Amino acid sequence: MKAIYWQSTNAVPVKFCKEIIQYAKTKDKSLGVTGGDPKTNDEIKKSLKKRKSNVVWLRESWIYKILNPFIMEANKQMKLNYEVSNNEVCQFTIYEQGHHYNWHQDIWPEAYPETHNDPDVRNKNRKISSVLALNSNDEYEGGVLQIALDEFHTPKRVIQNVDLSTTGSLVVFPSYLWHRVTPVTKGTRYSLVMWTLGADFK
Repeated sequence: MKAIYWQSTNAVPVKFCKEIIQYAKTKDKSLGVTGGDPKTNDEIKKSLKKRKSNVVWLRESWIYKILNPFIMEANKQMKLNYEVSNNEVCQFTIYEQGHHYNWHQDIWPEAYPETHNDPDVRNKNRKISSVLALNSNDEYEGGVLQIALDEFHTPKRVIQNVDLSTTGSLVVFPSYLWHRVTPVTKGTRYSLVMWTLGADFK
């Protein structure tokens, strides 16, 4: 039987998490959006209803080097055995008070097109999602990652709170699972999201 998700508490050292935060804060941040880059006021308002956060995009090899072994182990232990080839750019996410991300899936209906401006993602789709807690929940309140354990659209769907309360905790799950981050009510929550890619599902 396939596991619904894989988790490791304190998977990576606190020092590594702090280094990511410090490094990301030296970069320009942008508004987290869904479904492409909103250009009109109406598109921005629609995006903010579903998601409100700030993000920094990171493609540093030292991040992948630490996290990829965990993702490959999770792929095996969950009995997914997905064929994967590389990673998408990492998303350093900043959730401040009032920020959230409503129910969504990470996978796309189709693979990235071969004309995509990022050659690393062309003809590939997101197969495995991972979330690394970069700070502990004694620095914020709310901001709970929740995963729907069964068919999302059923009236009595089962929702699981994922424990990312300690710095360095990592959760890995198939990108088709519905999930959300509840509103942060106090403080700031930092996380790193990474998507592992492979040829589109057949």
